[in-house]
Amino acid sequence: MPGHGEEGTEVHSAQKLQAVFRGHRSRRKVGWKKAALTKLQAVYRGHMGRYLVQSHLRHRRVAMRLQAAYRGHLSRTRVRNQVGNIFDILRERQRPRSVFERLQRVMARGQFAQGVLLLTLLIPTATATANSHYT
Repeated sequence: MPGHGEEGTEVHSAQKLQAVFRGHRSRRKVGWKKAALTKLQAVYRGHMGRYLVQSHLRHRRVAMRLQAAYRGHLSRTRVRNQVGNIFDILRERQRPRSVFERLQRVMARGQFAQGVLLLTLLIPTATATANSHYT
């Protein structure tokens, strides 16, 4: 009978030893699982952090491209409006038709550099004509 005499003490000791060992083994397994879960969490959090940073940078680059495109559009629109105003001034001053029509064709094709050259040739005469009535 367990618990009586020397034999019961040995059985009790063996059971106690087995229980201690099983507990140790269970705790060790749980420890490994906990460590693995902790590592998995760290890897996932690192991945998500990098992903969010890259995503933020990507959105920022897209926003910058959109802003640059809009600013370019705005700038081109302003230039077209200014050129249109210059056309109106030239029309009022009755510039020679051929030069004026050539300037319109050049600007319509989007050849702004040539248009600016033509304007630099036209503007001094236009301003001289505008100021001639003062003298």
